[in-house]
Amino acid sequence: MIISYNLFSTDNDQLPSSSELERYTPEQDSAYYRALRDDMPNFLLIERALIIDKILNARQNLSGMSRAELINKNISSIPDKYFMPSDVERVQHEESIYEALEVPFISTLPRYGTKIPMGKILTMMGLMEDVSPEIKYRLDSKADVEIVIYSINAAVIATIYSGKQLSGQYIRTWNLRDDMGRLMPSGDYIAEVRIGNERFVRKRIKIP
Repeated sequence: MIISYNLFSTDNDQLPSSSELERYTPEQDSAYYRALRDDMPNFLLIERALIIDKILNARQNLSGMSRAELINKNISSIPDKYFMPSDVERVQHEESIYEALEVPFISTLPRYGTKIPMGKILTMMGLMEDVSPEIKYRLDSKADVEIVIYSINAAVIATIYSGKQLSGQYIRTWNLRDDMGRLMPSGDYIAEVRIGNERFVRKRIKIP
């Protein structure tokens, strides 16, 4: 059997062995011998050789896999964020649900409106304690107001408001940080609203 090999001829080149002929194509061998003649630092030659070896090893490892194994390997290498639906896809999904449940001339589902979580509904009905960082209070007249967050050991964590306020309904939300800006750990905390010198409003806040 005669094997023809198309390589540029130089005195320093050596023909590859029979095993190399089975592994590499003439184009790959030509590129290899051309790289040896390049005037490049040794560390670049070594780095390029390592990259080529890594590619060849990966190709050899993949060659022993079945089609199903290759598909699973490719899918597992895709980041999770690419599987998350976009805003457009979410809207299309909701529209598809509305269309599937639609009955002519009968309103079966509220198409638009605010979606209220079940936790808020139970809280409004008094069946669940509100432990969110929202602090609500009402002033009948102008007064000095101070809102302080305590730990369960009665240590002051943060003062989120201090000053005068007019009459009305107010909502303040604690950012779950102390006066130094540090995020507080999970646990129970107490929010106290001091209205003047006589009235106090307290609420438990739970950080999950």
